[in-house]
Parts: sequence; C-alpha cells; structure tokens
Amino acid sequence: MTSQALLNPADVRALAEQIGLRPSKQRGQNFMVDANSVRRIVTAAQLRPDDVVLEIGPGLGSLTLGLLEKGVEVVAVEIDDRLADLLPATVAARLPEARLRVINADALKLSQLEQQPTVLVANLPYNVAVPVLLQVLAAFPTIQRGLVLVQQEVADRLVAPPGSKVYGVPSVKLAWYADAQRVGSVPASVFWPVPHVESGLVSFTRHDEPAPGLREPVFNLIDAAFSARRKMLRAVLAPKLGLGSADTEALLRAVGIDPTARGETLGVADFVRLAQRYGSAETLVRERAQAKVNLLLHVKAKRPDGYHELVNVFQAVDLCDEVTASPASPGEFRVTVSGEQAAAVPTDERNLAVKAAQALAGQIAQPVGVQLRIVKQIPVAGGMAGGSADAAATLKACARLWEATDVNLTEVAKQIGADVPFALLGGTAVGYGRGDELTAWKVGGVFHWLLAISAHELSTPAVFRAFDELALPSTEIAADALRAALEKGDAEALGQLLHNDLQPAAVHLLPELAEVLALGERDGVYGCLVSGSGPTVAFLIDPGKDHAALVSSLEALPAIRQVRRVSSTLS
Repeated sequence: MTSQALLNPADVRALAEQIGLRPSKQRGQNFMVDANSVRRIVTAAQLRPDDVVLEIGPGLGSLTLGLLEKGVEVVAVEIDDRLADLLPATVAARLPEARLRVINADALKLSQLEQQPTVLVANLPYNVAVPVLLQVLAAFPTIQRGLVLVQQEVADRLVAPPGSKVYGVPSVKLAWYADAQRVGSVPASVFWPVPHVESGLVSFTRHDEPAPGLREPVFNLIDAAFSARRKMLRAVLAPKLGLGSADTEALLRAVGIDPTARGETLGVADFVRLAQRYGSAETLVRERAQAKVNLLLHVKAKRPDGYHELVNVFQAVDLCDEVTASPASPGEFRVTVSGEQAAAVPTDERNLAVKAAQALAGQIAQPVGVQLRIVKQIPVAGGMAGGSADAAATLKACARLWEATDVNLTEVAKQIGADVPFALLGGTAVGYGRGDELTAWKVGGVFHWLLAISAHELSTPAVFRAFDELALPSTEIAADALRAALEKGDAEALGQLLHNDLQPAAVHLLPELAEVLALGERDGVYGCLVSGSGPTVAFLIDPGKDHAALVSSLEALPAIRQVRRVSSTLS
C-alpha cells in the first residue's frame, strides 16, 4: 500500500463529477483534497493494527483511504446515497485488499453495528458535528478514543474548561464521556469547496461515566443551566425544574452550589450531585415537546365530522417546551405552566397535556395520577402545534412514569387532537385525513428556519372558518417534488415549493402578516409561509448568511413579538 492511493484535488473533482454531485451546504459537504493533511490526521489518530475505525461522513473517501492505508478495518457511515454507492468502488480501485464496510444511514439515528468500533475518526459535517459526536459516544461504549475534525469554534467549545467564555453544553456533555484536547488546526484551503471557517482537530480518550444510570437527568440539567447564560442558576433552574425560587435555592445549597452562580461555572461533578439530589428517573420524567412548521398544507372538502380532508407535510424543529411528569395521587391530574406566554395556557382539563394524561390513564388497569410541569417556549396559538407537542410529550413521559409499555400511544394521540400523532412521531412526515394518518419521510439534511413570532394569536377553528367563508380555491399540490427536495437536502428547491392553503385566511384575519411575508421575499430567503393556521411566519434560510437586515426589519414591526432561529430535527 502506498500514498499514491490518496486523493488529490483533481481526483476529488472527477469523482464528484462522475456522480453529478454538487456539494450540499445542508449536509455540510466539504471534501478534503490535500493528501498531506490526511496523512497528518491519520498519524494523530494513533491507530493500532487491531482497531475497528468508525468514520462518519466519509464523503468521496479522502480520509477513508488514509485510514485504510494503515491496515485497519473501517466502518464508514454515509447519509448521501450517491456517495455511499461510490465509495466501495473508489476504495477497490486504489486499495483492493482494504477492509471497508459502507453503511448508508443517518449517523444521528445510528444505534448498532455488526462490528464493534474501537476508534472514531471523522471529518464531521459542520452542521451536526456535536449531536453526531454525542450520539456515537452514547451508542457505542466500545469506542475508547477518537479524533474528530470540526469547525474551529466548535473544537474550542468541545475542550473548554468550566469558567471559560466558550464553555457550554458541548463542553460539559463531552466531558461526561471523555477527556478531550485540541491537537491542531486544519486550514480552509485543504477543502473543496473552501469553507468560510478554519477547522480544528479534537482528540478524546473515554473514561468511566461519572454516574451510570443518571445520564438523562444530568443532561437535562445541563440543558436547563445553559438555556439562559446570563441568568443565575436559581433563576434559570426554577422554571425548568418546576420548583419555586426558595426550593431551588435550597436544592443548590444542599449540594454545595452557589445559587447566584451561572451554568458555565459548573463541571460534570456538580451536575451529577444536583441530579442525585433532585430525583431519580423513576420518580421524575422529562420529555421535550418539539414545535413544527408546515411545509405544505393542502385543504380539501369538509368531512361529515366537521374536519377538512388534508394533505399536511410537517417538519419538527428544535424550538421546544419541556414537560416534566411526577407521581400524584390516583385520579389527580394537575398541571403548572411557566415560561413564555404561560398566562395564556389553561391549567384545567382544557389543557391538551391534561387530556393526554387522562386518556393514557384510561388505558391502564391500575389507578394512576400525575403532576405535570410545562415550561413554555413554543408560541401559544401560533400555528406551531405547541399544545399538541405538550400532549405528545405528556404521553411519552406518563408512559415511562407508569410503565405503560403495552399501550399504543399513537392511537391514544389520535383521540386528543389531529396534530398530536405527528408531535409523537417527530422528524418530517406527510399526514392525510385530518393530518393524523402519517407516513415518515426521509430527509437528506438539516434545514434552517427563521421564525417571526407574532404578538397576536389566531385560533385554528377561526382560520378554518375564514377559509370556508372566503371560498378559497384548493391548490394543486407538488408533494412529490417537495419530497424529492427533502430527500436531496436541497433547501433552495424546497423553498420554491412551500405552500399553505390557509395562508390567505390567516392574512385576512391578521392583515399585518402580509408585510411580514413581503419582508422575507425582499430579503431573498429560500421561501416563506405562514405555518399552519398561523400567525407564526417561517422563513427557510441559508445558514451561511446572517440575514441581519431581515431580522432587524422583523423586530421593528409592532406585530412581531420575537424572532427565533431554529433547525429541523430528525426525530
């Protein structure tokens, strides 16, 4: 085996041209074209002959060939169908005796492999580097060390110590699994296309987890502590934990943490002590409730039951409420709500989360009860299914709390509301009927959105009534083209296909939405639409642009309460 096996810039471009590949920003596709940089990375990985190397995102095979030159076995996980099909042929032509297995899969959903990897070496896609790294470490405890190439800013965050400016969620979660350090930088010039940022190498060595069995509650506390970096722990944790201010302060003091400190001062051991004191997974269960945007909403005729037939393409995004469930006396179903617009959320049996808990309880033989605590971030009556998301999260939390493993949660979800089944499923899916007959769709990347959250509310029934009264036309849908754009991860094509039949009705009821939509069109976003029944407006954007002018213009409108950047989620 010789270094002639490695790819040069002409090789990389020729391979891309062979399969008609245009590198995708959505998938973070930047391919290494410098053999010397590949050799340096492989040397830094300190591979052993018996290693099984897991490589995420091998792309056209630049790093893969460098790893295989060392004689190790490589398992390469590639989400792009074309690249996954091409890689074995590329390797066979250059290193015919190499031991390579290519798996065409999404690394964020990877949970098992036939071979047990011992090392992770990867040029991780910039847009999903941290979640992929954490998922791999969680799923494959046999990985004892690794070397990852990530955006330089991300590399700094991954190795940052408590108290530093860039210390945050990635730093402390990686520290749960491993000791990490920076081992070098890689210039942008060694990639094609050339990215706008430099890259950094992070090496890690796994150590024993500090508190086996407590990872989920510890990670929930980490997320809560860093959700508002400027706030003191006693202020930021109280609503997240569903505790009063005095109880939160007492809890922190009991484990030796200053209630006036901020999350960036705590290390892993601090979060472990806090989780141990706060409660175990058996008595306190938390679930995230994800908001959604509607990529396509086609409204057909009204059915005899009063609902309209729909073709509804949903996409979950990382704007989340948090639902916490803890035991209560049998027959008691209580809810407290805090966070944004909490006063607008009912806390009686009108609350969909309460309905969800009661519906699930009706499927269980033994008497049960629950205390629910909801921390709101999803807009209320904003067209993003916040109430339905809370109901779905409640079903999952209560099923765990009550050990209701034999109940079909999807069938229970259909009893509660048309959007609840999708909130239970997540990802991206098309819904028929009321929107609750779902088929999951494959998505080839992460999509980035700017949300203009209205200062006003629109009720879904009112928008459907306006749709009927205005006798709005039913549109011819482009569901197949939209699905193809999603599978390719092509945000630009997707933006041209976004459509919502309810949008004219929402604009009719809230005319200022027309100005919001016009701002997006003038800014040159990929596409924009009113989400669901509104009034939230979703702009599909290029993550490489800051869209500062659009954000400023939106924030200056009296009709807009808040502007948020969010990304699609895979589950």
